[in-house]
Amino acid sequence: VSGSAFLITGNDTDADGGAGGGVSLPGMSVSSLAAYNEIMSSLNASQQARVQGAGVSPSVQLDATMDADALQTFFDAIIANPDEYYAGDHTATGEGSLGTPGNPKVIVVDGVLDVRNATGAGILIITESGQLDARGNFDNYQGLILIQGSADMTRGNINIYGAMMFGGDNPSLQIDIDFRGNVNIHYSSQALEVAQSLANGSAGGVSSNFTLVSIYD
Repeated sequence: VSGSAFLITGNDTDADGGAGGGVSLPGMSVSSLAAYNEIMSSLNASQQARVQGAGVSPSVQLDATMDADALQTFFDAIIANPDEYYAGDHTATGEGSLGTPGNPKVIVVDGVLDVRNATGAGILIITESGQLDARGNFDNYQGLILIQGSADMTRGNINIYGAMMFGGDNPSLQIDIDFRGNVNIHYSSQALEVAQSLANGSAGGVSSNFTLVSIYD
């Protein structure tokens, strides 16, 4: 993370930026003490204050109940039936190019997804060999972003409403996240309802008992 032009918040936010009606969650939750210590030692005091939500400040929660195998199962089920699959490099440009609230999409990326002034809605998956490269405005994404590869958010205005999840059951997984732009990640129960519907329906048939309740980092 470079600078303090970012916000990661677990306070429930509607997809239009207004206050949501749900309960607040931690801004970040991690599954191990090593991950917790790495995050805390990587952020200065000003940056720590930009991680907000339930609990103390900074709102970073160690949650040992997180299950990497369950997360991997979720990843695999979603990946099985995407609406769009980008095996190579792809450029997303323009409003709705990565889905809309009325027509959300499940998109799987194995190459480089170059985001330039794009918006989207649904579920976006960056596989171990994939990369999210948001160098232009990514001004509104509503839903769930799953990352096992890398995410460069280094220029422009980036606003994500929903949640981002990182990880899986591969012990050698190396996830690289670079925040240098004006990056804002808002927990949004409203936006996650769209992702929940996709996960339970045509995009992989995840059990309706699976409920998205938190933010994995």
